[in-house]
Amino acid sequence: MLLVTVLAIAVLVSFIQLLIVFSKNANAKCDVAIKVFIWVNIASVIYANTVHICIVNELNGGENEMDGRRANSRAAFTYEMGAHFWSILLFLSGLIITLEAETCPESTPQLYRAVERYVWLGFVLSLCWLVTSFSTVLFVFLLRHSVISTPNAAPEGTLDLCRSIKLGDEVTSVALLGPSYLENTEEATCCICLEAFGQDEEVRVTPCKHLFHPSCIAGWFRVDHTCPMCRHDITSAEAPQPSMASPAPPSFSLGTPAEPEEATDPSISAVHGEGSSMVQLAITSYVAQSPDVELTNEQKEEQHQVASASAA
Repeated sequence: MLLVTVLAIAVLVSFIQLLIVFSKNANAKCDVAIKVFIWVNIASVIYANTVHICIVNELNGGENEMDGRRANSRAAFTYEMGAHFWSILLFLSGLIITLEAETCPESTPQLYRAVERYVWLGFVLSLCWLVTSFSTVLFVFLLRHSVISTPNAAPEGTLDLCRSIKLGDEVTSVALLGPSYLENTEEATCCICLEAFGQDEEVRVTPCKHLFHPSCIAGWFRVDHTCPMCRHDITSAEAPQPSMASPAPPSFSLGTPAEPEEATDPSISAVHGEGSSMVQLAITSYVAQSPDVELTNEQKEEQHQVASASAA
């Protein structure tokens, strides 16, 4: 990219120099082909900085990028590739014209050198653009056909973690996405291709409850294993584990405490042997703190023993 940037700056500088020299030697005796080449380049530069930019922006969806569509993006890319081929043909014809020039090298050598410099730099820059664009297309093609993969690509079978539903099936959709699905159905858009979902269209739902076209999310998984929307790791998606609820406190009756084997609470009925005395003490202490409960003689005696043991 640095080389392309340097070449682009060099081509811009050489073009400005060519304009300056040509303005001074516009009426000088020179090959007609070279003068035509200069005028064609001037028209091409004006077109590239006005009409060309407007067409590309319109094909990409205008100012609002969310309105872009996949078909328009492909058309914009095709248009850009056509512009690259045009620039290569233009500079290639310039090379042929400068090599076959007869009058300019002798009558206006300064103009000839300016044209020659601009043509060579522009031809190399156009080749770099073409190679870069072709490499990008080849890389995307190999990715989409699973010939190569990135380090972050999702493992095989990740697509099976995403449920397949039809948007018209409200029962299934609401069960997976929640009641908010009914409010956002008309505005639902695949964030990968930016196309709106059609009615009764089959879509894939990620574990994080985001919708995508099946082909879009399948292609995405060849590059990354996270959700395009929230970056949730799809490969680690599992069914939510039920949270361990804290056990309910044992319910004590405000009367004569029941025997451990008859206690209804499992945390009490599971205690036997040596632990049963601790349960009895806890029950006695709890009952003693209730002002509305009258203690039996045995409970009062046990409470007295506990107090004596604590004082000792």
